[in-house]
Amino acid sequence: SPALRRAVATARRFARTDLTILVVGESGTGKELFAQAIHNESLRAGMPFVAVNCAAFPESLLESELFGYEEGAFTGARKGGKQGLFEAAHTGTLFLDEIGDMPISLQTRLLRVLQEREVLRIGSAVPVPVDLRVIAATHQPLAELVAKGRFRQDLYFRINTLRLALPPLRERPGDVALMAERRVQRCLARLQSTLPAGPALRALLPRLQAYAWPGNVRELENICERLAVFLLQFEHDSPIDWSALPWDCPELFEPPDAAPMGAGGSTPEADASTRAERAKQALVRHFGNRQAAAHSLGISRSTLWRWLQELSPETSPSGENLERWRQQ
Repeated sequence: SPALRRAVATARRFARTDLTILVVGESGTGKELFAQAIHNESLRAGMPFVAVNCAAFPESLLESELFGYEEGAFTGARKGGKQGLFEAAHTGTLFLDEIGDMPISLQTRLLRVLQEREVLRIGSAVPVPVDLRVIAATHQPLAELVAKGRFRQDLYFRINTLRLALPPLRERPGDVALMAERRVQRCLARLQSTLPAGPALRALLPRLQAYAWPGNVRELENICERLAVFLLQFEHDSPIDWSALPWDCPELFEPPDAAPMGAGGSTPEADASTRAERAKQALVRHFGNRQAAAHSLGISRSTLWRWLQELSPETSPSGENLERWRQQ
């Protein structure tokens, strides 16, 4: 689609530079894929590409993972210390995914690394010089977080040197057919089926193109996996009347933890209510297990918390309890 071609062309231009890049886009749009592609097109190709999800670690662990530590820096520190991810990415690229979820205290240290190109391990007084390129990514509106005091303004301007915006799948309806057919065919081959994916997708195409795809490409991949399994039951039918297949069955388009297929155009308030209800239902189905509930929705625990906050902000965890909630 034109939107994706523009993003690819922009990424190729950015790859020729060594400047910091901020990749923005909704969850599931392929931010890490673009970051890896930029690295592969750059002069640092062949050097390390190190990716870290800033929302996946508690604050104390993220600090030691990013900056490393010296032997004896804290209880349980590895003998001989440990190299951090900044050092591991030396001469290459460090990809900081979900940087909007990075704690404020670590944002200060990250800013210093970007400015000075030096890393100070925990428990050390001697900085280590690093030569690397940083690509950050987020699905959050960082400018709004800056206004609310939840993200440092100076760090925002530092990482926003070059900005790459990735279009959501709903803005690329022409891409859905090609992407879906290739994925379904691959899934069928993995299941040792000889069914053709094309006829099934042609029967479904109007429905797929009208869908809003809140989970973007990640959700499309899930639907394709489900569709391949659904088609297996008709493998031995000859001939197959593709248009007469039961496309509306819940097994295919209405999984327990996902919204039913339908057209876009809902209001932000309705979208928020739907997300919150889905999060609540997922928690109930998984008996309160937040990790399992988030995984079933294809989101992080941090995103699960935000969805629940839209349902009932007054009962959602906040402050110091939020980090503990995310880790459980």
